[in-house]
Amino acid sequence: MSFDPDDDPYADRKRRRVADHKTLRLCRQALEALQISMAGECGDETLQQVFVASVDPGADPSKLEVTVALPPDVSPVDAFARLEKAKGLLRTLVAQAISRKKVPDLVFRVGRPE
Repeated sequence: MSFDPDDDPYADRKRRRVADHKTLRLCRQALEALQISMAGECGDETLQQVFVASVDPGADPSKLEVTVALPPDVSPVDAFARLEKAKGLLRTLVAQAISRKKVPDLVFRVGRPE
């Protein structure tokens, strides 16, 4: 009796686990890149005060959901507008830090620190 990889009942689970691992690694790389770029490379003083709290997989593989925490003196509407304006620069900085052919789109969520 020989082992046929196509008959492996756990093959789908193994592929999904690898995909999940790769997605989580991508999120971690994007988080680090965004934290560094928001703190230093971004020229906007308001965005330099913003803390990138988390990066999670988006609704589909082409998106990453970025949650940012704001200090009390920063308006959420203003911060969101500035994040949207700087999205191209931030995607470029994420692209330099990750090992993917296509850079995922960044979707921002704004929250207050707890």
